[in-house]
Amino acid sequence: KTLFLLQELMTLLADEKRGWFSPPPTIVTLGACDRLTMIQEARLTLPARLLNHSGVKLIFREGTPHEVEDLMKVSVLNARVVIVLGGTRDPAVADCMVTSAVLAVQ
Repeated sequence: KTLFLLQELMTLLADEKRGWFSPPPTIVTLGACDRLTMIQEARLTLPARLLNHSGVKLIFREGTPHEVEDLMKVSVLNARVVIVLGGTRDPAVADCMVTSAVLAVQ
């Protein structure tokens, strides 16, 4: 689910018109698993054309989205868009996790 969303965002940002001196769009992913594992999963799942030629910069950070320190690691207050996904298949637990993350930002 997360990798599909990441692919869609990269495609959208790659097609976005930017000025000559604009910095490349950046997607920062904060996950509970190891950073290298997230990078490997992205390389295995995402099309090579997006990873190598889209002009979108991908950054992976290890942490939990309901911890304020981890949110500061990814500069959440400077983000143009923040998407919070539940980390479990149980809807009640996922809703609780997402709510905690949103409240941590405030």
